Amino acid sequence: MNVASIDFATNDTFVIDHPFGHHKKTTLWALSQSEHFRNFTCVGFFKHDKLKATAIIFYRNTLFGQWWYIPYGPCVDYVDPILTKHVMDALMVHARSNQVALLQFETNVMRIEHDKKGNILHKGVDQQWITDVIRSSGFVHLGYRYGYAGNIQPRFTYILDIRPDMDTLQNAMHKSILATHKKNQRRHIFVQVSDASKLDVLEHYGKQLSDENDFIAKKRDDFKRVMDVYHDHAVYIVATMNVNQAIATIDQEIKDAQNAIDKNINNPKKQGFINEMSSLIQSLQSERATYLDQFGAADAVDVGAGLYVWYGDRSYDLYMYTIKKVGNLSPAIAIHLKAIEVLKTKGVVYHDFVGISGSIDPEDPYYGLYDFKRKFGGDFIEYLGQFEAYVKPKQAKWLWNIHFAKRRLERKLVRMYKQLKRKIKT
Repeated sequence: MNVASIDFATNDTFVIDHPFGHHKKTTLWALSQSEHFRNFTCVGFFKHDKLKATAIIFYRNTLFGQWWYIPYGPCVDYVDPILTKHVMDALMVHARSNQVALLQFETNVMRIEHDKKGNILHKGVDQQWITDVIRSSGFVHLGYRYGYAGNIQPRFTYILDIRPDMDTLQNAMHKSILATHKKNQRRHIFVQVSDASKLDVLEHYGKQLSDENDFIAKKRDDFKRVMDVYHDHAVYIVATMNVNQAIATIDQEIKDAQNAIDKNINNPKKQGFINEMSSLIQSLQSERATYLDQFGAADAVDVGAGLYVWYGDRSYDLYMYTIKKVGNLSPAIAIHLKAIEVLKTKGVVYHDFVGISGSIDPEDPYYGLYDFKRKFGGDFIEYLGQFEAYVKPKQAKWLWNIHFAKRRLERKLVRMYKQLKRKIKT
């Protein structure tokens, strides 16, 4: 099998309808990320002059040799063991001929089938044999690890088939999603497709989250680069709340509850109902005060935003940042539902919520994220994970150890800086 450079169009056309295609295997992703990865190239794997697989290779030149990274691995039919073996062998030969020290990739190949809650189906599909095929070409498998155990790309995710109509999709979702969606509507949260002029909303809430969780927030220019490169394949949605209308609705709900109390005040049999209505009024008054304290009187307050991309029949949730939960509202639910509605019109079949820890233990620190994405009704997906080739073992070890130490130091400095900022504020 021969490996040769291919142009952007050839790569992207091959990926778009491939069963193991992914937007991160396209030049759209590569171009949107190139300022971080610096350099990339597209290669094709040919057998008898016929294109059998493609790969986007990000590369960095270091003192210890080149470092290659292929997002989600070569685009190849992994269920064909002979073809996969030939492609992996050719990739290894290509790396050696280019004096590569370290080669890394993960795959978007399902490892083993789970039910929707994440439990392994012991009689379900099992594709762990593909790991052995890849390893036979000299690659090291890093194991079926926890989702946030240093993997470059998420090893677990939820993917929702969005072909049914919106009513059918929503009715299949967890009742708490529907209840919150209705509450959002009563509190006049509306969502709409927007453009780059409102990317400050995404930046603002991203920074807010980063200040709380000690990570480096992405800048507006990062989001704009994605929108510019993906162009028509990017969907940006902003959620806005009309606070004045929300307050007016709450006032009416308080009035209705008080009228219900007055109507039944002399009926001893209705004491339980009266107590329930009294508690509701207290809750509504507290909610009203919270909105006024948080937002003041306003006709429109932006409360969150989400940026999605799509390619072929698949879409992906790239960035989602919203205001902290206020009054049991969830702008994230409103944004996701609007995104699904819009992405359906693009011909998308499978929507990827992109990333969970893989743990279904309520004690897991990321359980809330898992539980939130689970409730939309998608399929729990576990991928094979990350593979590495230490083409030049000594150089690869030095390269990775220095990179890891640098990253650990950067994270420590960021954490110290964020903590210092919080101390100063208090």
